[in-house]
Amino acid sequence: MNRLSDWPVWSLVVLVVMLGCGSQQPAGLMADNARVRSLIAGSDKTVGYVSFTNYSTDAVTLIGAHSDDIRTIEFHETTQIDGMMRMRRLTSMEIAADQSLLLQPGGKHLMLFGVKTLSATVSIEFTTATGLIIPVMFEVVDFRLPS
Repeated sequence: MNRLSDWPVWSLVVLVVMLGCGSQQPAGLMADNARVRSLIAGSDKTVGYVSFTNYSTDAVTLIGAHSDDIRTIEFHETTQIDGMMRMRRLTSMEIAADQSLLLQPGGKHLMLFGVKTLSATVSIEFTTATGLIIPVMFEVVDFRLPS
């Protein structure tokens, strides 16, 4: 039985399936509270923070980040060694299954170098070890305000 009236429903189902298959974001990975500090006058460097939560059963490893308005984005971590605060570059950051990764002041964070321009928001795309792209929109906040 072929009912023409069912065609719009099936078209919608096919479209949803196709869009879901084309999605670059891993299922169950959520970004929250994404923010970039505004630039200090005369500087082209700033910092970014975000909270990722991985609701899936597989770990997700972030291996890079990119934005058209920023020359270089690096993963960094601030740690205390022998009473001194040190910042070191990280090559990747893992978000374990059913866990969160918090990028925050005094811990893991994003360093943004060669910032060309910042408006109210900035889009940053994260690359995973499996080649997926995760776009996250960051709000630009005043550097003088607490993070």
